[in-house]
Amino acid sequence: MTTLADIPGPWRLDAACNPLTADTYYPHKGSSSAAAKEVCHHCYVEGECLAYALERNEKVGIWGGKSRQERRAMRAKAAEAVTP
Repeated sequence: MTTLADIPGPWRLDAACNPLTADTYYPHKGSSSAAAKEVCHHCYVEGECLAYALERNEKVGIWGGKSRQERRAMRAKAAEAVTP
């Protein structure tokens, strides 16, 4: 599991989630991710965070306001757009 402290790059220092606990961004199965997503949607680096997760195919957690399932759907849609 990647945590904010593990991420290289200056953008992570500006992340709204920086002072929050990892439990918020790695909800247990069946738990709500609404609190994490709300913080993400008000974050200046939401786009950088999402790009980081998509590039590294992060399997768990909320990244850039998106869950694993939402990121998987984004990757699938992008792949469809590239496929002739």
